[in-house]
Amino acid sequence: MPIARFALGALLALALALPSFAEEEAAPAEDPGWTGKISLGGNISSGTINSYGGTIDAGTENSWGPHNVKLGAFANYSHNDGGKKDSAVTTANEQRLTQYYRFIPSDSWYWYGNLEQARDTVRNIELRLLANTGPGYRFWHADDKNLFEAEAGVGYRYEDYGDVPGNIPERSRNDVNGRVAANFLRVFGIAEFGQSAEFLLPFNDTSGWIARGTTRLSFPIASGWSFANTLALEYFNTPPSGSKSFELDYIISLVYAF
Repeated sequence: MPIARFALGALLALALALPSFAEEEAAPAEDPGWTGKISLGGNISSGTINSYGGTIDAGTENSWGPHNVKLGAFANYSHNDGGKKDSAVTTANEQRLTQYYRFIPSDSWYWYGNLEQARDTVRNIELRLLANTGPGYRFWHADDKNLFEAEAGVGYRYEDYGDVPGNIPERSRNDVNGRVAANFLRVFGIAEFGQSAEFLLPFNDTSGWIARGTTRLSFPIASGWSFANTLALEYFNTPPSGSKSFELDYIISLVYAF
């Protein structure tokens, strides 16, 4: 699994870099109430289809005492002209909702639970449901924009492939899976850098694993406004028929924080 090895190597490199960050003192925790971001962007996708289109991404977060809640919504509409005169015009769209909760009883350890509901016509997925829970550990946390944390756990994954015929015997899958994930955020001058990675391994069908990650770099342009570049990757080891294993999305967006 070269991608899995690459992901583990990247996490190890981050872990080795942590001692230089550990000298920074964590700021006192405050309760800012509900905060959030909304962004509008354009995307270029490569994989099952090569396409371009538009995206909208919104998220909000609140913390009180040891509790933290994050809610997110994402939508993507893509168009592909095939690049040839005789190619059929195709369109694809994706919608995704996420809910994330964690209980943080100490400076290092926490317990999380997350849910995801998604539909992705690019990958021929009519419905994807993910539910995971487990422990998390903060290796380094100066503030909410400078941190490194990792999670492990177990969960459930359901995918419905609709009426797409092909080389998979089932039109849907139900898996109990293991999950490992990591999140790294760091401010360099005026730039904000973020890297997240997630690996899902079904216990009942280990060939059906998924690895995905997001790299983000943003720059402020005015009070509350920023310009962001996002690269999202997903590798599906046993994709639905008509889909490729590797999908890449590059998004340029204008972000407003509130």
